[in-house]
Amino acid sequence: MSKNSIKRVFVSVFLSVLTGITVFSGYQSAVLGLSVGWMGVFLTSAPLMLMLGRAFVMSNLARTSERLPLITGLGILGVLLAAYATFNAGGLLVLGLALVSFVGVQVYNYWYSDLSRTASPFLQEGESLPEFTVYQPDGSPFSSKDLVGKPALILFYRGNWCPLCMAQIKEIAAQYRHMADRGIEVLLISPQPESQTQQLADKFEVPFKFLVDRNNQAAVQLQIAMVNGLPLGLEALGYEGDTVFPTAIAVDASGVIIYSDQTSNYRVRPEPEDYLSVYAAHGI
Repeated sequence: MSKNSIKRVFVSVFLSVLTGITVFSGYQSAVLGLSVGWMGVFLTSAPLMLMLGRAFVMSNLARTSERLPLITGLGILGVLLAAYATFNAGGLLVLGLALVSFVGVQVYNYWYSDLSRTASPFLQEGESLPEFTVYQPDGSPFSSKDLVGKPALILFYRGNWCPLCMAQIKEIAAQYRHMADRGIEVLLISPQPESQTQQLADKFEVPFKFLVDRNNQAAVQLQIAMVNGLPLGLEALGYEGDTVFPTAIAVDASGVIIYSDQTSNYRVRPEPEDYLSVYAAHGI
């Protein structure tokens, strides 16, 4: 079994377990009043759930710190509180759940979030953008060669299921006037179905090109495809098992790549100001 295949199972199971621990420890704290042990368990699980909940519900969390120091610090405090309660009152359930949560969060933090990707040789700054074809939601093809004569920002995102991707697109959409003033074409490309892409286009109502990479063909060509990158269970919503590494590419009017972000941590992404600074530095 490949590393990505293990990861896709891990994240689905882990989040389900962490949700259960958060709800259970919160309930125990409410029923038992101020329980040091159960508050400790809650501190090991709830911070990450709150972070992800904010990303899913509010779509305003486009990036995080690389190693989540606050969540880690609260988790350590939670384990210490759970250990204190266990050694003073007996019983291993509280400490066991705290350790399961803390270890799981750190596995997510250091292992799952690490994409272990190799930078694509086709997306190097100073090189011409390779020609590739993707599709509009209505099925008509769109070729990258059609960008000649205008600068562009090309964002390969994983899909509507990815909350950080949605928040990142929301940020860029909020800056669309600044992009338009510079004549920058914005392309948002995902391997998700056309219907999902059309829903995203309808949601934001900005003059961007929302495009579909059928069967991940462009991602494979550019060496940014992520095989078995979809969390287990999301196939039921119509997504394919393979997805794409989050990738941002800025090109000038001649089709030369002036910026390429190929993050190795899916939670660490550029800010809209980073793109605008790059264009400004190139006189765009």
